[in-house]
Amino acid sequence: MMGIDMAMAAAIYMSMVLVAIGAMWWRSPDNGPRGEDAVTAAQIRQCPYCAHVIINPAKLEIIRCPVCQSYMEEERHA
Repeated sequence: MMGIDMAMAAAIYMSMVLVAIGAMWWRSPDNGPRGEDAVTAAQIRQCPYCAHVIINPAKLEIIRCPVCQSYMEEERHA
């Protein structure tokens, strides 16, 4: 019969923990929002005056910063 010492048991236990953490990390992007709930880079704006970050889910052309109350137009890229 095969005997197992304490060092081997600790190594096996730590290996199993690392494998479990790796599996959870690998699957984590699957748990994010999908479809209409996801925020895209086009919806994120930063106020040029106070540097406040704003999420614009309605994709309005002109939005108002809630911190400094300044108006911002959507940037048009040619």
